[in-house]
Amino acid sequence: MQILRLECTSTLECESLSVRAVEASYGYMCGIGNQQFKEHADCFSRVENRADYIHCRSVAGQEMDKATNKKYKNNEEKFNDKNQQSQLCFTMNNYLDCCRPLVERSCGSKAWELVAKITRDSLRVSLPDCVLTSLEKNGEI
Repeated sequence: MQILRLECTSTLECESLSVRAVEASYGYMCGIGNQQFKEHADCFSRVENRADYIHCRSVAGQEMDKATNKKYKNNEEKFNDKNQQSQLCFTMNNYLDCCRPLVERSCGSKAWELVAKITRDSLRVSLPDCVLTSLEKNGEI
Protein backbone atom coordinates (compact mmCIF):
# COMPACT_ATOMS: atom_id res chain seq x y z
CA MET A 1 0.00 0.00 0.00
CA GLN A 2 1.37 3.39 -1.01
CA ILE A 3 0.87 6.53 1.07
CA LEU A 4 -0.20 9.52 -0.97
CA ARG A 5 1.88 12.57 -0.17
CA LEU A 6 0.24 15.96 -0.57
CA GLU A 7 3.20 18.12 0.35
CA CYS A 8 3.30 19.90 -2.99
CA THR A 9 -0.24 21.21 -2.52
CA SER A 10 -0.24 21.72 1.23
CA THR A 11 0.75 25.38 0.92
CA LEU A 12 -0.97 26.08 -2.36
CA GLU A 13 -3.03 29.25 -2.35
CA CYS A 14 -5.22 30.32 -5.20
CA GLU A 15 -5.71 33.97 -6.00
CA SER A 16 -9.06 34.70 -7.57
CA LEU A 17 -9.88 38.10 -8.97
CA SER A 18 -13.58 37.24 -8.89
CA VAL A 19 -13.47 36.24 -5.23
CA ARG A 20 -11.56 39.41 -4.33
CA ALA A 21 -14.13 41.56 -6.17
CA VAL A 22 -17.01 39.84 -4.37
CA GLU A 23 -15.23 40.20 -1.03
CA ALA A 24 -14.72 43.91 -1.72
CA SER A 25 -18.44 44.51 -2.16
CA TYR A 26 -20.06 41.90 0.07
CA GLY A 27 -17.40 42.38 2.73
CA TYR A 28 -18.69 45.91 3.25
CA MET A 29 -22.38 44.98 3.06
CA CYS A 30 -21.94 42.11 5.51
CA GLY A 31 -19.53 44.00 7.75
CA ILE A 32 -19.29 47.66 8.64
CA GLY A 33 -21.94 48.68 6.09
CA ASN A 34 -24.45 46.02 7.11
CA GLN A 35 -26.81 48.35 8.96
CA GLN A 36 -26.86 50.78 6.04
CA PHE A 37 -27.49 47.90 3.63
CA LYS A 38 -30.37 46.60 5.78
CA GLU A 39 -31.97 50.06 5.76
CA HIS A 40 -32.16 50.00 1.95
CA ALA A 41 -32.47 46.28 1.15
CA ASP A 42 -36.27 46.25 0.76
CA CYS A 43 -36.17 49.24 -1.55
CA PHE A 44 -33.34 47.72 -3.61
CA SER A 45 -35.46 44.59 -4.02
CA ARG A 46 -38.39 46.62 -5.31
CA VAL A 47 -36.19 48.55 -7.76
CA GLU A 48 -34.62 45.32 -9.06
CA ASN A 49 -38.06 44.06 -10.06
CA ARG A 50 -39.03 47.15 -12.05
CA ALA A 51 -39.04 46.94 -15.84
CA ASP A 52 -36.83 50.02 -16.25
CA TYR A 53 -34.15 48.58 -13.96
CA ILE A 54 -34.39 45.16 -15.62
CA HIS A 55 -33.74 46.96 -18.92
CA CYS A 56 -30.59 48.63 -17.48
CA ARG A 57 -29.31 45.29 -16.20
CA SER A 58 -30.16 43.47 -19.44
CA VAL A 59 -28.36 45.99 -21.65
CA ALA A 60 -25.30 45.89 -19.38
CA GLY A 61 -25.33 42.08 -19.37
CA GLN A 62 -25.47 41.93 -23.16
CA GLU A 63 -22.63 44.42 -23.50
CA MET A 64 -20.51 42.52 -20.96
CA ASP A 65 -21.15 39.28 -22.83
CA LYS A 66 -19.97 40.92 -26.06
CA ALA A 67 -16.84 42.26 -24.37
CA THR A 68 -15.94 38.92 -22.77
CA ASN A 69 -16.80 36.58 -25.65
CA LYS A 70 -13.35 36.89 -27.20
CA LYS A 71 -11.26 33.73 -27.02
CA TYR A 72 -7.81 33.91 -25.45
CA LYS A 73 -4.81 31.59 -25.45
CA ASN A 74 -4.38 31.92 -21.69
CA ASN A 75 -5.54 33.87 -18.64
CA GLU A 76 -2.60 36.28 -18.77
CA GLU A 77 -3.60 37.38 -22.26
CA LYS A 78 -7.20 37.78 -21.11
CA PHE A 79 -6.34 39.91 -18.07
CA ASN A 80 -4.03 42.11 -20.12
CA ASP A 81 -6.59 42.90 -22.84
CA LYS A 82 -6.92 46.67 -22.39
CA ASN A 83 -9.61 46.88 -25.07
CA GLN A 84 -11.79 44.42 -23.17
CA GLN A 85 -11.21 46.26 -19.90
CA SER A 86 -12.11 49.53 -21.58
CA GLN A 87 -15.33 48.05 -22.96
CA LEU A 88 -16.28 46.65 -19.55
CA CYS A 89 -15.56 50.01 -17.91
CA PHE A 90 -17.68 51.81 -20.52
CA THR A 91 -20.49 49.31 -19.89
CA MET A 92 -20.33 49.85 -16.11
CA ASN A 93 -20.51 53.61 -16.54
CA ASN A 94 -23.56 53.25 -18.79
CA TYR A 95 -25.17 50.86 -16.30
CA LEU A 96 -24.61 53.29 -13.41
CA ASP A 97 -25.97 56.20 -15.47
CA CYS A 98 -29.03 54.10 -16.31
CA CYS A 99 -29.88 52.86 -12.82
CA ARG A 100 -28.89 55.90 -10.75
CA PRO A 101 -32.11 57.90 -11.28
CA LEU A 102 -34.18 54.80 -10.50
CA VAL A 103 -32.39 54.15 -7.22
CA GLU A 104 -32.33 57.81 -6.17
CA ARG A 105 -35.98 58.39 -7.01
CA SER A 106 -37.19 55.22 -5.30
CA CYS A 107 -34.75 54.78 -2.43
CA GLY A 108 -33.06 58.15 -1.92
CA SER A 109 -29.57 59.58 -2.24
CA LYS A 110 -28.15 57.63 0.74
CA ALA A 111 -29.14 54.38 -0.97
CA TRP A 112 -27.43 55.52 -4.16
CA GLU A 113 -24.27 56.41 -2.20
CA LEU A 114 -24.22 52.81 -0.93
CA VAL A 115 -24.58 51.43 -4.48
CA ALA A 116 -21.79 53.76 -5.64
CA LYS A 117 -19.45 52.67 -2.82
CA ILE A 118 -20.05 48.96 -3.35
CA THR A 119 -19.60 49.26 -7.11
CA ARG A 120 -16.47 51.39 -6.77
CA ASP A 121 -14.91 48.99 -4.22
CA SER A 122 -15.60 45.96 -6.41
CA LEU A 123 -14.33 47.58 -9.61
CA ARG A 124 -11.12 48.75 -7.93
CA VAL A 125 -10.31 45.04 -7.74
CA SER A 126 -11.71 43.71 -11.01
CA LEU A 127 -11.08 46.75 -13.26
CA PRO A 128 -8.49 48.85 -11.41
CA ASP A 129 -7.89 51.21 -14.34
CA CYS A 130 -11.59 51.95 -14.83
CA VAL A 131 -12.54 55.57 -14.21
CA LEU A 132 -16.16 55.69 -13.12
CA THR A 133 -17.02 58.93 -14.87
CA SER A 134 -20.66 58.43 -13.94
CA LEU A 135 -19.68 58.76 -10.27
CA GLU A 136 -16.78 61.18 -10.75
CA LYS A 137 -18.88 63.89 -12.42
CA ASN A 138 -21.13 63.96 -9.36
CA GLY A 139 -18.30 64.19 -6.83
CA GLU A 140 -18.75 60.66 -5.50
CA ILE A 141 -15.22 59.40 -6.07
